[in-house]
Amino acid sequence: MATVKPMGRALHVARVGRRRRTPSTTTRAVGIARPTTTKTDESGGGGVGDSDRLRLDDALSDRFIALDPAGYFLVWTNDDEGTIGASHFDNVVGEDGLARDPETGEVIPCDGSYKPKPTETYEGRTAKEISVEVFESEKGKGKCSMMTHANYLGREFQRAEECLRTGKKYVQD
Repeated sequence: MATVKPMGRALHVARVGRRRRTPSTTTRAVGIARPTTTKTDESGGGGVGDSDRLRLDDALSDRFIALDPAGYFLVWTNDDEGTIGASHFDNVVGEDGLARDPETGEVIPCDGSYKPKPTETYEGRTAKEISVEVFESEKGKGKCSMMTHANYLGREFQRAEECLRTGKKYVQD
């Protein structure tokens, strides 16, 4: 069965508004020091401990991300079919930075009550397959206009694929 989380969190994060930072500045700004000690991985090399990695990931998930004027995507997994899906929706980004309905100009609510019709839907068996469809096909042309948005979608497609592989429930960040 397909699972889709309402876009409330994404819209909430977009409303918070912070300056862009480089990754090393961001980790310091959110109060996460780079680890000075590392655990040894299977190959004998060093790595970041899981708790540090999770804290960093959580902090970075809570940063400001500007909305893409080309629209937004809702990503889901279809566990029965073993696929990753993504639907693209149009929006207008107001001068206040809020996502607005392109027809009415009303602010899109974060409570899940807003049910627009997708402009396009994509599906793939792997993160790579859906990424190629969204970013490299004629069908995906113009649906993503910002590198930060493309980077975010790539991470979400990877997470969705991992959930399919492990049987965990996928929830879009």
